[in-house]
Amino acid sequence: MSIDARTDSAPPQPIFAPIVNSAAEWRAEMERLSTPGRPSFFHIRARLPKQGRTNQVLGASRHMNVVLKTYASGGENEIHAHSNEDHVFIVLQGGATFF
Repeated sequence: MSIDARTDSAPPQPIFAPIVNSAAEWRAEMERLSTPGRPSFFHIRARLPKQGRTNQVLGASRHMNVVLKTYASGGENEIHAHSNEDHVFIVLQGGATFF
């Protein structure tokens, strides 16, 4: 986890993973996090968008990446498939319907 370094007595504040807005930003963040010999630590923390959705790359390695997707109320993800990837869904707030 990234933590804001402080010298005063205030507790450290977690830093949210950056939101990636394009495939190029997504790949760059996965590359940065998958440095050999350097572990990735993360917390599942997100600010919920007022509309649309966001993608945050939380961790990555040569064989796996962890991406947090957040959806605004009523948001949806188009029906699609990834034949070469597994997915895990964790509903942190509200509910979800999967088809």
